[in-house]
Amino acid sequence: MVGIDDWSWKRGLHYGTLICDLESNRPIDVLPDCSVQTVWAWFEKRPSVEIVSRDRSSEYAAAISKGAPQALQVADVWHIGKNLGESVQILLARCRAEIRRGLQTQATPEQQSEDSDSVLRRERRPARGRLVELAQQGRRAQKLDRYEQVIELHQQGVKAADIASRMRIGERTVHRWLAHGSFPEARQRRRRPSLIDPYERYLISRWQEGYRNVAVKRDFAKSLLTGVMKG
Repeated sequence: MVGIDDWSWKRGLHYGTLICDLESNRPIDVLPDCSVQTVWAWFEKRPSVEIVSRDRSSEYAAAISKGAPQALQVADVWHIGKNLGESVQILLARCRAEIRRGLQTQATPEQQSEDSDSVLRRERRPARGRLVELAQQGRRAQKLDRYEQVIELHQQGVKAADIASRMRIGERTVHRWLAHGSFPEARQRRRRPSLIDPYERYLISRWQEGYRNVAVKRDFAKSLLTGVMKG
């Protein structure tokens, strides 16, 4: 019985494959990459493997099927938990969407128009993975429920501090939502520019050429930053 997962040689740049013996709880091999051919060849030489625990990688699944067709493929505990969590998020997103559709019949024309505009704006965004999109819808629906409860309590005359206590959110959040006047949609995070951005292509090309000495890279980065600051 073995477990297989990706191994980071250089995070974000180079990944290999770590294989562990699940009976002895010890690593037995580290492959140079995560390709189907490499993993396939490793399993092909070991026909005694009976069970392989892996993540949800389609490449690992294909490699194991080719190299060890006799082995039973199973998901590891962490990914079982992740699958369960995503399934619950999707279910809640669907339930909340059905509730919203039921409540729209009681909404005013202005609210219906606003909801339609927000739907159109979301449809214009680049398509993402179905699971990611449904999870985002679930989180948005949960936040919208809290926002509407805050507004309802405020209209009933409940103080902001008491609303925060009941809803288990910060009092500053309550004040911010009340001052906003409408549901605050989440903003997309933007990556902050870095001083090293203009030299990113050059650094990557040097890395790919094999120049990976840490001291040289550090001195080169210092010289670049010094030149930028002087300029």
